[in-house]
Amino acid sequence: MTKTLVFLRTENNEVFDGSVKGAFVKLSGDVKPARVENTFSVKKGFIELGNLPELQQSEAFTFEATVTPAAIGPNRQNIIESQAPPAAFFINPQGFIVGSVNTSAGWQGLQSSEPLHPGKAANIRFTRNEQGQMDLEINGKNVGSKQVNQKLVPVGNLPIKVGTWVDGQGFQFTGNIANVQIRKGALTANEWNTRVANAKTLEQSIKTKIGLNVSVKVIPSLDESHSRLQPIKDIMNAAGVDKLSDLATLRITVPTKMIRGKVLLASRKNDMSTIDWSKIAANFTSFDVVKKKEHLAKFFPNRNSEGVIKNAQADTATPISRPTGPIIGKLESPADITSLPGTNPRNIEALKRSVDLSKFVKIQDPVLK
Repeated sequence: MTKTLVFLRTENNEVFDGSVKGAFVKLSGDVKPARVENTFSVKKGFIELGNLPELQQSEAFTFEATVTPAAIGPNRQNIIESQAPPAAFFINPQGFIVGSVNTSAGWQGLQSSEPLHPGKAANIRFTRNEQGQMDLEINGKNVGSKQVNQKLVPVGNLPIKVGTWVDGQGFQFTGNIANVQIRKGALTANEWNTRVANAKTLEQSIKTKIGLNVSVKVIPSLDESHSRLQPIKDIMNAAGVDKLSDLATLRITVPTKMIRGKVLLASRKNDMSTIDWSKIAANFTSFDVVKKKEHLAKFFPNRNSEGVIKNAQADTATPISRPTGPIIGKLESPADITSLPGTNPRNIEALKRSVDLSKFVKIQDPVLK
């Protein structure tokens, strides 16, 4: 069974380890979270990870990422580099992915049979199992295998680097790198598909035994860490919480005992970026009247918002003509009164009694005099 030790996640321009371990993560240099979730734009720099004792003591591992190299060559570009376990995962100058490990016989490398292409995203994976079998994959397809039976020999204690060599300078990767995962144990695409297929087979077998109309769902056991978190995830989903960060507004400052029927409430998290009102005010003073109107409409969304103003059209409806004769006068019957446009019960009652409205209001319109 494999176990995810690192899963680099991004949200609200922040980076964190989304695995059960919560490992230390630090961005250094020109490395920024991209607009796409769990993606980093790397120009010159690296991502540093804290120590992973479980990984250091393991002979089997999985390095995985989705990469979009800005260019291929002229130098090697590192994806993940570790000294313990001694493993390197990189793109060589010709665009082929390479996985290598250090053993008692020295560094043993494996090169893919297919290259990557600049500007094109690809999911790549480097695995080594307990028996020494090494595999390389591109988009779920095996592109290289090699048997290395010797035991791994660590080459140092420097932290794992993503995007450069362990010194943080050599073999710089440039482009986008996403969904970086490091696992204890080897998880290949073939193993993944086998477990999913087995879960489907078991699901169908149970339905056959108890009835096809019965709702049955068998979750494939893909990762030990996923299994441990599943009960918590089920509770969160039932409460309408998709991500842990959605609980950022729930502040518990004192020890709180939860009993049956007790509920904690918090406001919904605001995902909008913070607005610098001082900058808006400073810009406002330098605008003309039209620009001021657009500026306010942009930052105070309402019925006069920027979108409404730009899309507004002049009213082309035919104007209602003014009456050419007096509206108030002596009417012959209630039927005549009710036929007047815009009348209401009070107007009708006044006309029935032949009330002279000029005694109570001053009529300015010469047509109505």
